Amino acid sequence: MRFGAASLLLVACSSSEATAPSSPPPSTNDRAAWHEALVATHRQAVNECFGGFGKGMPYSVELAVEGGAVKSVTASSLAEKYPDLPKECVDKVFRTLAVPASAGTTTLRARLAVKNPSCSEQACADAADLKCQFARDVRCSVVIDSP
Repeated sequence: MRFGAASLLLVACSSSEATAPSSPPPSTNDRAAWHEALVATHRQAVNECFGGFGKGMPYSVELAVEGGAVKSVTASSLAEKYPDLPKECVDKVFRTLAVPASAGTTTLRARLAVKNPSCSEQACADAADLKCQFARDVRCSVVIDSP
C-alpha cells in the first residue's frame, strides 16, 4: 500500500511539471515599453557609436535580460556594405538599456536602423517639420523580432 501511494505521488508530481503552463506572450503594453527602451538606446548608440548622424548603419541586437538588467548583448551588422559595425561600442551602450519593469527573464531580438514599410507610427502633422520627421524615422527603424 505504501509503495502504491508513493508511486501515485511521484506520478502526480511529474505530471504537474510536464503540464506547467508556458509564459504568456508579451502584451501590447510590454511590447510598447520594449520599443520605447530600444528607441532611446538606439538613439544613444547613434550618438556614441555612429557619430550622431542619421540612424546609423543597419544592425541587430540580441539581449539576454535577467533580474531587470541586460546580462549580455550580441550585436551584428545587417549590411554587407557596412561590415565594420562598432560592435564593442554598441554592446556597451545596450548594456545600459532601461529594461521595462515587466520584462522578467527573457531573450529579446531586434533590428535597428532598418527600413520598415509597415511602420504604424503616426505621421508628422507638418511635412516640413524635420525634427518630427527624424524622430519618426528613428522610431520606425526599430523592429522587435522577439519576444
